[in-house]
Amino acid sequence: MRLLVQDKPMTYATLERTLKPLGFTKRVVDREKAIVFDHNTTDASVILPLRDATAPVSPLDLLTVRKTVVEKGVATAARYQALARRARLVRPRPRMNTPKIKA
Repeated sequence: MRLLVQDKPMTYATLERTLKPLGFTKRVVDREKAIVFDHNTTDASVILPLRDATAPVSPLDLLTVRKTVVEKGVATAARYQALARRARLVRPRPRMNTPKIKA
């Protein structure tokens, strides 16, 4: 397995943008203080510690995600890397608080 050294760590928001196109859904388990990404078609699940969306994902957790995605047959390593690269380039648009216009 080839690891790419990134100049910027992957955040939880970027990881979610990487996994969503592969069919993963996210749920939060408050009692366990965890985020779970589930892939219903393959029964693949990844459990990570609950963190803020802007927090970096640890390198060990990223390896676990990649290993799960590849070994469960969700995607090839190359496809996962391509999605991860693309997700890093996408910047979420800031929400604008626009006042409601009364008619």
